[in-house]
Amino acid sequence: MLKLTTRTFASITSLTLACASSPAPTSTAPQPAVAPAGNATGATNARAAVLAFLDAGKNQDLQALSAAWGSTEGAVRDVGSIPRAEMEKRELVMLCYLSHDSHQILSDAQAPNDERVVAAQLKRGSLTRNANFYAVAGPGGRWYVRSFDMESLTDLCKAKPR
Repeated sequence: MLKLTTRTFASITSLTLACASSPAPTSTAPQPAVAPAGNATGATNARAAVLAFLDAGKNQDLQALSAAWGSTEGAVRDVGSIPRAEMEKRELVMLCYLSHDSHQILSDAQAPNDERVVAAQLKRGSLTRNANFYAVAGPGGRWYVRSFDMESLTDLCKAKPR
């Protein structure tokens, strides 16, 4: 389990507050086709998991994000490896970095430890950024986004609302 230092927590809090001060974008986009059905979490493959994760970021949807974010044990929200309040704080930070207008998958490749690395391009206004998303297979053959390269998306989080 990760321990937050005072400095790290202050950084996350500052970032969360900065992102929260911007009004959430309104979207009339339809629900993603890769969203899990019923109570199912994850997706049938790594690419679909990343697409669900990106759709959640685009729509600023905490519930959808928590369904796609996980580990080999399953969805983070169901596994209980992170206290709920901490999980929600982390999701708010991730939503800031994942705020975008459109996205596309650039590649999907095998990575070490039976993971997949899915490269995606995100666009927000005039900004275009690429990032790697790391997906893992969980229980029942469901795939989850374990992590992503947040640093390469920093500009999206700093960008003024559209």
